[in-house]
Amino acid sequence: MQRNLFHSKEILQEHFELHIRRSNILEDSWEALQEAAYLELLAPKLRIEYAGEQAQDQGGVAQDWFCGVGHALAADAGSDESASILTMGASSRMLIPRPVRKETDDSAEGHYRDLFVCGRFLALATLHGGRPLPMPLSPFVCKYLVGAPVELSDMKLLDSDFYRQRVEPLLSPDGLEEVEAALGEPLTFLSVPTELRPAEELEPGGACRKVTKENLHRYLVLLCEAFLCSELREELQCLVQGFWDVLPLEALRAAHLEASDLAILLTGSCGV
Repeated sequence: MQRNLFHSKEILQEHFELHIRRSNILEDSWEALQEAAYLELLAPKLRIEYAGEQAQDQGGVAQDWFCGVGHALAADAGSDESASILTMGASSRMLIPRPVRKETDDSAEGHYRDLFVCGRFLALATLHGGRPLPMPLSPFVCKYLVGAPVELSDMKLLDSDFYRQRVEPLLSPDGLEEVEAALGEPLTFLSVPTELRPAEELEPGGACRKVTKENLHRYLVLLCEAFLCSELREELQCLVQGFWDVLPLEALRAAHLEASDLAILLTGSCGV
């Protein structure tokens, strides 16, 4: 993976070493990954040393570390009261960034920083991981990591109820007319309101822009993207920036890395 992504004249060090306490695997790993310089993370070999353990890392300890961090990231992700940086999507039951509770959370800066470091970890796993991480990362997160757009098929996979109620009716030949007749008014470029966010314009001037058969597909793509991401855009951006800090988007595109490729590398499943 590394050879395909980088042809840099900069000299890389041979190893990137982490000294970790197994009992504090996430905290120690995050501190090390946050402090590491860009070129350190690109070292061709990764060595992990657990405090108090004598094992020589010939690759197995590094894989154990990836597995341990993956388990730690997924732990408590299904709890609404958890302080973990990842959470389970309500419908997909796959991992996405946990939205910051802006009205009550005084540690938003730390949350965003941890998501940035998580992006670095995922990039490191892409470079060095020899087996999938034990964490079901959402396919649409993989799309963001490689700069790919959300598609209608993603919505059908991730939230079949939303797709069936909001998308499918508009895809039939007379769907737009039937939906507008049921609403009693024209459909415009506004998002679907949720418990946390009111309806918002899907693009500038969207409240006044009517949906037509010509722009229907664009409307549906924007509608799905907003439903999936509107409540966690800042969180997604932090994760993505951490990933791109190690594996720049230009390098990913030069290597022709698709979201499905990344999903297989990180989770063992195509999923997109």
